[in-house]
Amino acid sequence: MAKFNPPESFPFDRPTEWSDWKQRFQRFRVATKLNKEDGEVQVSSLIYAMGPEAENIFKAFTFAEDADKKKFDVVLGKYDEYFYPKRNVIHERACFHQRVQRPGEKAEMFIRALYELSEHCAFGAQREEHIRDRIVVGISDKEMSRKLQLETQLTLSQTIQAVRQSEEVTRQVNQQGETCAAVQEVSHAKSPYRGKQQWKNKERKW
Repeated sequence: MAKFNPPESFPFDRPTEWSDWKQRFQRFRVATKLNKEDGEVQVSSLIYAMGPEAENIFKAFTFAEDADKKKFDVVLGKYDEYFYPKRNVIHERACFHQRVQRPGEKAEMFIRALYELSEHCAFGAQREEHIRDRIVVGISDKEMSRKLQLETQLTLSQTIQAVRQSEEVTRQVNQQGETCAAVQEVSHAKSPYRGKQQWKNKERKW
């Protein structure tokens, strides 16, 4: 059986990384079947993996019932509240809806940024729809944007696939153009006719 190591201790000086760290621990929890263990074991594993500072934070938590200290989801939620204080949803959504693909930014980075921004927008079940719409109107390729807006049954996965393919085709076309231009330049430099022409020009000078 494969052995899985827990993620490295959480960097408490960078609280914005909590979401990524938590996701890594959740994967570790499933891969090692830790999620099948008793709640108290899971809580202890979480705190131990996070590092010594997590112990001090845990001691400061208040619980509705003493038994909640041994419930993994409850304790994890407490750490969520600690690292992510209550946010202004209106502000978070404004940042999300103002996000566009920046000059020189790859589509993959733009899509990833939208996923991250949407985490705190409280979109609920409509999260994927909002991300899809933001990709469609926010991509820098306006021709692709217009094509996608004509689709009436467009899903998020279809949108991402179309944008990725469009970007890849554009990259390949540009690369082909650069290659052809380089070949033509080399061919012109080695052209026998060009050599003869240069010789004739020298003869005329005499």
